[in-house]
Amino acid sequence: MGRWPRQSTSGVVSAAGPSFVSQFDVAADSPHATQDRRARLARAAVQVEGPWAVEARKHALRLRLAAPPPLMDRNDVTAFGELARYLASWADGRGYLDPEAALRAAEINRWAAREIAAGSPAGSIRSRRGRLVEAARQLHPLEFGPARGPGPVPRQSRFSPLTEADLAAARHVLSVAPEGIRTKAQLCIAFGLAVGGRESELRALRGCDVYGETVDGEERIVVRLVNREGRERIVPALDPDAGEYLFARAQAVGSGLLIGSPDKNALNRAQEHMRKRGVNIQFSVRALRYLWLLRLAELALPLAVSLRMADTWNTEVFIDIECSLRAYNIADTLRLIDHAKQGDPK
Repeated sequence: MGRWPRQSTSGVVSAAGPSFVSQFDVAADSPHATQDRRARLARAAVQVEGPWAVEARKHALRLRLAAPPPLMDRNDVTAFGELARYLASWADGRGYLDPEAALRAAEINRWAAREIAAGSPAGSIRSRRGRLVEAARQLHPLEFGPARGPGPVPRQSRFSPLTEADLAAARHVLSVAPEGIRTKAQLCIAFGLAVGGRESELRALRGCDVYGETVDGEERIVVRLVNREGRERIVPALDPDAGEYLFARAQAVGSGLLIGSPDKNALNRAQEHMRKRGVNIQFSVRALRYLWLLRLAELALPLAVSLRMADTWNTEVFIDIECSLRAYNIADTLRLIDHAKQGDPK
């Protein structure tokens, strides 16, 4: 097969050679190329630089859609971005884009060796190489061999949420912590209890993302969150006091970052401060998110609303907090069902 269309110096793709679609449109008949998956990857906020960025994203999208989707959407987006950046970099050094040539085993191995020699961690490069090989296998199955069959689905280790007692102890100890630690920790607590967001979402949160929404004549605090894939959701503050704290902080910073200067060690220092005073708990944004999930689970909300607020369509997230959930016997369950039906407007 020949190369993909050359891109001229004027920025126009020449007509020389067969097109990518006519040569190997790997996604055309793929059972994995669902409309939702295609749309999610196409709008993913992955950074690809250079003059070949647009073409690289297009080819990377087709190759990713030909591969089975991973268990988690964010891993699909990560692999898509990795592949697009690799193709753009490969083309930038040669003046043309040829995915078939770029994804030969020798080319991928040469790239991996060069990255390791430049100081990149070998473990990280192995992971990145694996993502490239997954796409390369669609074009060169004989060079890479069949993918390993699906083994047992690994579960992350159970992660305990903060208990209400832990939260009270943390608040008490942090109230006398140095100002820098106290401010960051209080913001994390307010963020976790209000909207149960992730740490990456907290780091990206700006003052303009926290605002009031008037419903039935009453103003409520809501927060706009954007996950790693660029998907946006509006979450009402579950804890009114925590929501007011976020709103006051938002008014103070304007359109700036709520957390101020990103400090990845702030929570570590807060946990060390608590440990020195005899409070040994796992204090993190994730632990606060799980406490928020527990509180959310106690509300009589439709499952679709809860999952959308939590930004997950995988109910396995509740397996991690199963031991902390309230136990309901069959009588309780039937009463709850009857109560829900009575409140159904249909």
